[in-house]
Amino acid sequence: LLWTPIDGEPIEVVRERSKWYLRKPFSAPLNDSAVPYLMQMLGWRVDSMGVIPKSEYDFSKPLGVMDLYQGNETVQLEVNEDGILSSQRNFPIAYSKRAFHFLELSVDQLRSSRVLDLDADQISSIQIEYGAQKSLYRLHNGGWMESTADNIVEEQSMVVKALLEYATLLERGEEVPLPTEEPAGSILFSISRTPKTRGSIELRWWVGQDGRNIVAPVPATAASYTDVNFDLGVRSLLGL
Repeated sequence: LLWTPIDGEPIEVVRERSKWYLRKPFSAPLNDSAVPYLMQMLGWRVDSMGVIPKSEYDFSKPLGVMDLYQGNETVQLEVNEDGILSSQRNFPIAYSKRAFHFLELSVDQLRSSRVLDLDADQISSIQIEYGAQKSLYRLHNGGWMESTADNIVEEQSMVVKALLEYATLLERGEEVPLPTEEPAGSILFSISRTPKTRGSIELRWWVGQDGRNIVAPVPATAASYTDVNFDLGVRSLLGL
């Protein structure tokens, strides 16, 4: 779906693997609280039809244009204060503004507050880089085992599990420009037991002057502060 309002930036949302994502004006998961409004709009049915042909309809209060894509089919809706003109119909359509409440949500309301689009149950391996050190942990019999080890070390497994849980629930804090220096460390979450950058989810962090961590996904154009101390957790895991 692409919504191009008369005033404001275009908003594009797409569905991938049963989840909804923003693609314009930036890429981010769609806020869970906005999904019901989106589904309400997509499930909208025609309330009534006008009797005036499109060519004679006074479209005096345009709000914007909505393009709906499904497979090879495209439907365009010209949304007006008083009605909708559809590329599939010859007459203006009356509609309930409540059914189109999704269009009234701001970009900040549409964007998920989560930093990462991470499903912990799907993760099979976690690769951690800290300075020159790199460690790989794989899920094994319900615990996390370092790739070169023969057995699960319970303390390590608990720390890795905690890092995954905190990353899954991580929410955006005070936003700051993306740091230009190299990050203190990074964590790569992968559904594959042999992690690959493509298809994986990566989190990077920096340590601010006040000691708080600054986090950002990859890719990102901005970062944000967090009270979660990934740096301390990783240093503990690596024995630093």
